[in-house]
Parts: sequence; C-alpha cells; structure tokens
Amino acid sequence: MEHIAISVIVPVYNTKPFLRECVQSILDQKETFPENYEVILVDDGATDGCAELCDELAAQDARIRVIHQENQGLSGARNTGIDAAVGRYYAFVDSDDILRPGCLKKLYDADPQVKELIDTAAKVEGMPRHASTHAAGVVIT
Repeated sequence: MEHIAISVIVPVYNTKPFLRECVQSILDQKETFPENYEVILVDDGATDGCAELCDELAAQDARIRVIHQENQGLSGARNTGIDAAVGRYYAFVDSDDILRPGCLKKLYDADPQVKELIDTAAKVEGMPRHASTHAAGVVIT
C-alpha cells in the first residue's frame, strides 16, 4: 500500500454548482505538494445531482474515492470520511469552498512543534496518529 500523507475529506450535500471547482482546487495542490494524498468525497444523501457528479469526478482521477450514504449531517459525513481515511493527517474542506494553491503543503509543513505534539499523542495507546485541519486551525484527533 502506498504512503498517503493527507486524506482530504469533503462532505458533500447539495452543492453541485460549486463541487467541481472545489475538487479541482484540491487536485491542483499536486503542483506544490509532491506527497501522495487522497480525496474522499462523502455524498451525504444529496438530492441535487451531487452523487452523480462525485462518481464522475472519481472516474477521472484515481486519488478520488466516493462514499454514498443517507443524510447524517455534516458531523456524520466527516466521521464517515475519517473512518475511510488512510492518510497520516486529515484535512476537511467544505464542498462549496476552494483551496488556495499551496494550502496542503503549508498544512503538511506545519510548525514542527505541532507535528511533535501529534507524534507524542500517537504514542499513547489507542490514540490515532492523525491531525485534522479546518480553516486555519489544527485539531488533534
């Protein structure tokens, strides 16, 4: 199994007009972020055609995985993404947002003290070795 540095989790619910641009902004991170990463689109029971668009996008790029589920809300969709993620770190992106160029690199190259805290927490038995990011914050999970 290849090493995945970051799992980008995107909960999707009725944001079809924005979804393609959102996903493209994540895929475009490859220009500045050489590490392997995956994109997990969690279709949370969308009714506007997002489910089909998610499948179409996944068919075009092997980094994208799609999970379809009945509506469980934002937290439920994020949790589903976490359960499926294989990356060392998690990044959450809302499906109506876009990432600026270099965003994943900045998150991955975060302050060494943050990474040390994550690695220390991972040594505690039963603690997952992941950090999640949302907006400008970093959350140890």
